[in-house]
Formats: sequence, C-alpha cells, structure tokens
Amino acid sequence: MSVITESCPQLRALDVCSKILTDEPVIALIESCRKVEDLVLHYRNMTTSVINTIAQNCPVLRLLDVECDQELSVDSIGTLLRGCTIRGRLALPENVALNSDIDKLVSKLAPHLMKRSQEYGSLNHGTYTLYEMS
Repeated sequence: MSVITESCPQLRALDVCSKILTDEPVIALIESCRKVEDLVLHYRNMTTSVINTIAQNCPVLRLLDVECDQELSVDSIGTLLRGCTIRGRLALPENVALNSDIDKLVSKLAPHLMKRSQEYGSLNHGTYTLYEMS
C-alpha cells in the first residue's frame, strides 16, 4: 500500500477489501489521499481509529461503505459525521446499524441521508444499513 500512499495523493475512489488487513496501512492511505470521495473499507479488524482518521482527513467524502467485525461506537460515528459531509451514501455494518442511537445521530448530523434498506454484506455475510441522499 505504500506505493499508493506515495504516488496517488489525487486518488478519488478507493475500495479496500481484505480478511487480513490491519488499521495501520489503511490509516496511512487515508492520511495521504485527502481528496478521496468514494471510500469502501471491508476488513475484519477495523477499529474506531480508522473512522476517526476518515473524519479528520476526508472532507469531500461522498460515499462511505464500511464493513467490519469490530463494533464501532456511536461516538466514532458522530465524529465521522461531524468531520465529513457525506453527500451520497453511508453504509454501516449490522453491529453498528442496529443501534437506534445511530439512526438518531444520522438524522441530526446528516439529515440529507435517509435510511433506505438493509442489504447483505460480503465480508461476514451479515447485513448492513444503507443511508442515502433523500
């Protein structure tokens, strides 16, 4: 991933899917590609550190699709929504999206995103909730 972080600062779309990936290379990638608009992150061990890094470094994010086995806190999703203006789509894994506080938070901080559906994810075959532009 270091090749990408060093040579692609203008990167606009990124799709990272892996069962063995860790936060460190993903954080480095996000920090160096601040113009990313479409971000798909599907890996088992993602932590709130990645969500916080996205909030701090992705001001023009249009689409975010997250799938992981770790539970992401309501606070980290709040930090994300305050740091990024997600204009198109937010997809959260089942372990986050089933929390009713997330719905309230999205309604408050991103009222342009409406809860649309629950879909089947790819990494652990669970479901995720999709919020899209109204």
